[in-house]
Amino acid sequence: MSYNIPMNTNRLRLYYWLFRAYVTKHTRFVFISFLITLTVLAGYMYFLQNFISFFSSETRQIGVAGLYTGNRLPPEVISHITTPLLQRKPNGTYESKLLDAWEHDAQYTTFTLHLKKNLTYTDGTSFTSSSIPFQFREVKVDTSDPYVIRYTLAKPFPNFLEYLTKPIYTDEPIRGIGGDYLISSIKLTQNQDQIDQINLIPLTSTNSNITYRIYRSESDLITAFKLHEIDEFTTSNESAYLNFKNWPRTTATKSSTYDQIVTLFIDTTHPILKERTFREALYGSLPVRELEKLGNIAVSPVSPFSPYYDKQLARTPENREVNLTILKRFFKEASDSSTLKLSTTIDYLNIAQLIKDIVKSAGGDINLDVAGLKKGDRFDLLIGLWDIPTDANQYYVWHSSQKGKGNITNYENVKTDRLLEDFRATGEAKLQSKYLIDFQRQFARDLPADLLYYPHRYTITRKR
Repeated sequence: MSYNIPMNTNRLRLYYWLFRAYVTKHTRFVFISFLITLTVLAGYMYFLQNFISFFSSETRQIGVAGLYTGNRLPPEVISHITTPLLQRKPNGTYESKLLDAWEHDAQYTTFTLHLKKNLTYTDGTSFTSSSIPFQFREVKVDTSDPYVIRYTLAKPFPNFLEYLTKPIYTDEPIRGIGGDYLISSIKLTQNQDQIDQINLIPLTSTNSNITYRIYRSESDLITAFKLHEIDEFTTSNESAYLNFKNWPRTTATKSSTYDQIVTLFIDTTHPILKERTFREALYGSLPVRELEKLGNIAVSPVSPFSPYYDKQLARTPENREVNLTILKRFFKEASDSSTLKLSTTIDYLNIAQLIKDIVKSAGGDINLDVAGLKKGDRFDLLIGLWDIPTDANQYYVWHSSQKGKGNITNYENVKTDRLLEDFRATGEAKLQSKYLIDFQRQFARDLPADLLYYPHRYTITRKR
């Protein structure tokens, strides 16, 4: 049996020997030429990618970390598409873009708001009293006048206006009022259960289109920026800031925020953690200098912009040796309860490692869970970023009646409960100040959570 050979074998052999002889003679030249070609190609691809990014679109590509669904949008997006009925100023008074006036009766049971006329939502519908989406338990709402809304409470509540500082926003349909952008489209993930991308278009020609891309963690944001998926993001990761600060065509700016606190929440019903002496020792063992590198030290659950913020509070100086001795005694006397579960996300793994080292040094055992908690999951210790509530809403985070709801630490103290109740029940500024300052000092004694620091925020932007 024979086969037809498509090309003369001897000719192929000749080409092979000629190529081999040339490479052998000019090895250095071939290698240098290959490196130059590779460098030129890489530079061309980098230039082409940035050229397209610069000229193809004016859309800002911004990355955001978090898990968001159709009825829960990132706060950055909400701030663009709407505004609240009332905004509280640092001195404790209110202002509004949507109201002409507001007043209450002497008993603080009836609050009347006068809406501005000729305002419309982003979908074109009229802004009237019946269109405001707020619902409150045990509150009667009168919207008989389209431009007056009257709230009648079952009992006096001087701080009711704080509940009107939420943005006016509905999810079906998605609409807001008083913002500078509209949502043009929302893209969901493959499972259709979370938001992957939100596209905004401006209401004025002076603003650019914005696309928000959603990622699970700040680490994913950093990767997305390197891959040119986004052109801007904000992070608390100092290493990323220092790295991108030296990148070409990239700006990295540092700022301080005081509306969030990186917090160690403590389950106060745990056999060991329920002991205040243990919580104090753990608190006093944390290295303050390490925390100061990450942000400004926090000492109070009340916003530093509140007129009732206690400026006399300060973090207890670190005394690691004494406090480790106290922790060792607890772990030595404990049995199975000496093993703690510390839950967090990858963004706060460095803080979790500091706490783990302290527990290990004291003879205890601790397991790290960095998968992230779901609603209802149990924890002993939890590190997370906490949005500081308004003064009146401290009630929902620390009052014992809110255990299993907003009070995730299961904190219970009769004095704290009374102070939070009294604060909500009075409209007199001097009494409010007394009650909330006393609450802050009681909190500092009980430590149901360790308020670590207000994180530094770093904004990384690619120059266009």
